[in-house]
Amino acid sequence: MTEHTISQLAKDWREAKTAENTSRDFRLETEGKIIDLVGMKAEGSQTHDVGTYKVTVTSSMTRKLDEKKWKDIEDSIPEDLRPVNYKPSIDPKGIRYLQENYPETYAIVAKALTVKPAKPSVKVEDK
Repeated sequence: MTEHTISQLAKDWREAKTAENTSRDFRLETEGKIIDLVGMKAEGSQTHDVGTYKVTVTSSMTRKLDEKKWKDIEDSIPEDLRPVNYKPSIDPKGIRYLQENYPETYAIVAKALTVKPAKPSVKVEDK
């Protein structure tokens, strides 16, 4: 691939990214206008029949647990009423550390992992 081709591709990428951002901004602005007209629940969805369209507005609440405070109050909540789940999750740094430093241990851990490449990212900026 020649530098000219890479330069043209970088230019094309920037133009596509600008068009994508403009389109996204217009969509978000339009969504806001729709919500202003039909309203929304604090949480849940509402569907409206509008001519040939069915418009659904869905909203939700983001909830985050303060683990330290939860530990302080956990015992005061009956066990069968505790609205908190504990779920194992992967520590990517720990996985890479095992892979690089303890390959035998990593080989055991790898039996419980599904590993596949993520979509690569490209960023083009002005100098």
